[in-house]
Amino acid sequence: KFRADGWLAMPQDDIDMDISFSAPQSDFKSLLSLVPNAYTQGYENVKANGTFKLDGFVKGTYNDSPEKYPGFNINLVINNGDVQYPDLPLGISGINASMVINSPGSDFDQMLVDITKFSMKIGSNPIEGYFKLRTPISDPDVDTKIKGVLNLEELGKAFPMDGVTALTGIVNADVSIKTKMSTVDRGDYANVNIVLCCYFVRK
Repeated sequence: KFRADGWLAMPQDDIDMDISFSAPQSDFKSLLSLVPNAYTQGYENVKANGTFKLDGFVKGTYNDSPEKYPGFNINLVINNGDVQYPDLPLGISGINASMVINSPGSDFDQMLVDITKFSMKIGSNPIEGYFKLRTPISDPDVDTKIKGVLNLEELGKAFPMDGVTALTGIVNADVSIKTKMSTVDRGDYANVNIVLCCYFVRK
């Protein structure tokens, strides 16, 4: 289910718009179907629980010469998502996420990507974290943390992957990064906040 409301006008070469959209409290299974590889043959038999809420707007002017882009805002919240494919022995559970993408206009350097939280459990192993990106064009400013265990064998038993016959190994990660690209480029590593605790066990 999807709603849209607003208007679009084409005075001469510009395309002006003010459009809002939403998918209020919808079935998580319908969102999952948009993920590459997730929508497989027999998808109607996939067991999925949970909800998601999506809303946002596109407002402003588009033109390719001179280059103009409208501002936009996208909000996505996923609550208590679970999925189990009928031909796979394991599932993915506890899928939760909260994301905002905001771009006020033609200057994409002002765009903010803010995933305040994400978490899931693949098989028996949890993964959680957050991600924030500012000034993505001029000087990418990243603040992120990812912590969890990824058992590749369990991943292969929980999510369909065409062409992959076998996966083995365990990745145990506790990673945090908080820095700007300019800080790295000038070699100011004393002010680069990166903590990596990651190891791979081959089974």
